[in-house]
This record gives sequence, C-alpha cells and structure tokens, in this order.
Amino acid sequence: MDLYQLKTFVVVARERSITRASELLHLSQPAVSAHIKAIEDTVELLLFDRTPRGMSLTADGKRLLGKVEQTLGAHQELMIEARRLKGRLAGRLRIGVGANATGEVVGRLLATMAELHADVEVTLEHGTSRELLVGLRGERLDAALYNEGGAPDPDLTTVELSRFSTYVVAAPGLVPATAPLDWGRLAERTWIYPTANACCARTAESIFTARGIRPRRIIGVDRESVTRSARTPPASTSRWASACRCSGSWS
Repeated sequence: MDLYQLKTFVVVARERSITRASELLHLSQPAVSAHIKAIEDTVELLLFDRTPRGMSLTADGKRLLGKVEQTLGAHQELMIEARRLKGRLAGRLRIGVGANATGEVVGRLLATMAELHADVEVTLEHGTSRELLVGLRGERLDAALYNEGGAPDPDLTTVELSRFSTYVVAAPGLVPATAPLDWGRLAERTWIYPTANACCARTAESIFTARGIRPRRIIGVDRESVTRSARTPPASTSRWASACRCSGSWS
C-alpha cells in the first residue's frame, strides 16, 4: 500500500465512480480497481460496496477515509517543509572568538545568524589568536575572529574585517621623541607584552627579529587587555606603531 493507492482511495470515495476517478487520476479503470483491491487486501477489510449507482463506502471505509486524508495531508506538509529547507544551511557552526572581540561584534554576528540561518546551531570558543588558528587548522573550529600581525595563513580563507595599530609604549623621557631609536638601549629595559599565543606578541617578536635584539627581561601576560592596563600611557609618552589586522577566517 503506497501513497498513490491511498490517493486513489480518496478520489474514488469522493467521486463514487471508478470511471470518474480514472479520468481525474489519468489511470486506466483496471489500474484504479487494482489500487482499491490492493488496499482492501492489505487492511483485510471491505472498503466499498459496488452498487448500480456506483462505489459506496462501507462503514469501515468511512472510518478509514479520515485517516487516509490525514496521512496524505501529512505527506503534503512534509514535502512543503522539505522544499522550504532545500538550500538552507543547517547543522552546527563552531566559531572561535579572540580576546579582543567586542561583545557588540559577537552580538551582531549571533543575531544575524539567528535571523538568516535559524537552523544552524552556533557555539563559541574563546581563546588567543594563535589558539584559534590552531583550532582552525585542526578542524576543531569552523571559523574564527582573531587578530593577525603578519601575512594571512595561505591555507585558510581569510577576510580582513578591520585594521588597528599596536603600540610600543615607553615611559616619558626614556626615549627622545625626535632622536633615532636606540634599540640596543631599549633591549636593556623590561618589556611587558602578551604571551606568544597572542597577536601583539608575534608583532613584538617580528620587531625584535628585524632589529637584531632580544629584551633581557620580559613579563608575559595572558591577555592583551592586561598589557594596556599595566602601562597606561600619559599624553607625553613616546610610542611607535605597528599595523595589525582583525581577521575572520574559515577552514
């Protein structure tokens, strides 16, 4: 017993005629009769009385007619929903979020996902830029918002979202603002910057490498925001900028 046979049953019940049902269904009369017989054999019930006036539902046939109509209606709803879902995204999306990503940005991202892709389950994982990149390469994450101070990873699809500057900050009077920088002298000082997992740390390391120096003492912190609070520069502080990017990547 299949959906075509059930549809035949409903049409015959409504039209009370094998001939009329065959015309509406574009089937031969023997095919319509075969559908009805197949259903009756399956349920082991007589569903129609054959009379000179046509096909008349039996008491059992009347009871089953409503159930059959419900079944066909449910199938139609299923197909409508399937067509609606066709082409839509569904599943789970794992997004890494860097320590400097603002709540506003993350909030807009989640709101947009909920509006455009309601069937996608979004989970967030916070971490440093390097931790997020490791998660992308290891396929633990599907996408990430992070800071990058160098060239983007060629193995990832990267979209630059914004640019900002990373500052090397010195106490007032430590370095003349107009004189050439003495990087050897700066290397004698204590440096405070995030651990190697953070974007700013990688930027600092690139500066050290380019100038052939290595600070004698480094105080590492686990979040870039801690660096800013540990040394808030007054207006007269000398500082040198190094460009960084805020990126979004997909593995």
